[in-house]
Amino acid sequence: AHRTIVEAPLAAAGVRTVQFLSQPPSRPGAERCEEDERDEETMHREECVRALETSLGCSIEDEDDDRAAGFRGRALVVINLFALEGWHIAESLGYPCVVASPCVPPGVSAPPSSFARKFERYYPGPFRYL
Repeated sequence: AHRTIVEAPLAAAGVRTVQFLSQPPSRPGAERCEEDERDEETMHREECVRALETSLGCSIEDEDDDRAAGFRGRALVVINLFALEGWHIAESLGYPCVVASPCVPPGVSAPPSSFARKFERYYPGPFRYL
């Protein structure tokens, strides 16, 4: 069966709250909380890598994986603008990646003039739907 979209729910969000304009914690054990946060970030990143490896049928360690080599030309990883770690994971797996955003990022008024022409040449199917 041909799959066009694969979703992989994650156990925890990669976004963490940040206390702005606050002093560093001075209570005992505060360093442990920071270590816990780093551990959570590492586990989240590993979960993201596993989700993409499973969805795409490849592995970061197996760069010469023949199964993935044939699929790489037909797969595209789409990430949220605020989940840029996905860009690096896709890059490690050897897959092209694009960033999708529900809004225009600040300071961006228009794509480069050659964007539409190149997009149409490389992705004629999706271009027809624009």
